[in-house]
Amino acid sequence: MVSPMVFVPIAEEAGLMREVTDCILSSAMSQGRKLIERNPGFTIAVNISGSLMSDLALPDRIEEILRRENISPSSLTVEITETSAMADVDRANDILVRLRIKKIGTAIDDFGTGYSSLAALARLPFSELKIDQSFIKGCASDDDMMKIVDASVALAKAFNMKVVAEGVEPPEALEIIRRIGCDVAQGFLFAPSLRRSRAERWISERNALADDQSASATPTALAS
Repeated sequence: MVSPMVFVPIAEEAGLMREVTDCILSSAMSQGRKLIERNPGFTIAVNISGSLMSDLALPDRIEEILRRENISPSSLTVEITETSAMADVDRANDILVRLRIKKIGTAIDDFGTGYSSLAALARLPFSELKIDQSFIKGCASDDDMMKIVDASVALAKAFNMKVVAEGVEPPEALEIIRRIGCDVAQGFLFAPSLRRSRAERWISERNALADDQSASATPTALAS
């Protein structure tokens, strides 16, 4: 296994990120098709390198990959780091608008770690905000971190964005983000990274558990 921290900079330096990204997108959509078909509303998120945020052909290439893999655009969310998006706001805005027009989700990743978060929210049409794990992990024990998380959720809601909390590990953090209105949580509290076959079983097991809990909470109608 080679970490992305190693191969991504090499691919960027060699000018290969377009090919690498297209390959990853195709693979993710192909491998995720079964999950999408079996689970209504299931989405797959793919990170986009900042080096591609000046490539105006990117939205059309993504759309072509989705068409080729027979996947609905609404089943994909592209994640872009805050710093990458702000490097060239006008070009990034153009790309994000094209993606939104094509019904492809757009997430601002690692929110709070860049240098101009508020400007990014005001100028760029993201549909989802992902609060960086450095804030989530500390919110249960640090009042200042809690204030940042709370304010980030409020900002996202003000811009009609879905809010995702990254790096949720302690149960206390889950209770906090649930209480302040965060929409989605991800982290080791739920599961580590899983291979596709194990992920399919994990999702199936959780869906079955949710169905059982829903059934047990529904009052049984009395026969007349």
